[in-house]
Amino acid sequence: MPHASPDLDGEIVATSPLAVVGVRAGHTSIADALLAAPLAVPSARSGLRQSINEILATYLSNIERDALQMIEIDSIPVILNLVLHHGFVSILPQTSVSRIREDLAQLALPRRHDMNFWLCWPRDGGGATLGAALIAAIAENR
Repeated sequence: MPHASPDLDGEIVATSPLAVVGVRAGHTSIADALLAAPLAVPSARSGLRQSINEILATYLSNIERDALQMIEIDSIPVILNLVLHHGFVSILPQTSVSRIREDLAQLALPRRHDMNFWLCWPRDGGGATLGAALIAAIAENR
């Protein structure tokens, strides 16, 4: 999620730059890359999709957003399959994509669009103790 929910406590445990992936040769602007092929995205309830919506609003006009061919898939592996084998583009964390296939054509987004990964727990209850232990374990292994 881009931000912690009001009913949760949490901390950012990682950050990754986002990129338009599956970019066709010759498309050097973010808008051109997004409009060149169908767009595969996670559903609106995901934090990544919320970030994608902000990116689309930043780089595309209302008319361009309305013209997008978009499919919602709640599985990053399925989205990558659409990008790798079926001509789609997507917006994904670079750390996820580079571990799967380093040569996948990407157009990096400006750092202001970086994706935060949160460890969250319910505000009420014993989640804070477990959350602190997990945060400490993550910090130890970096």
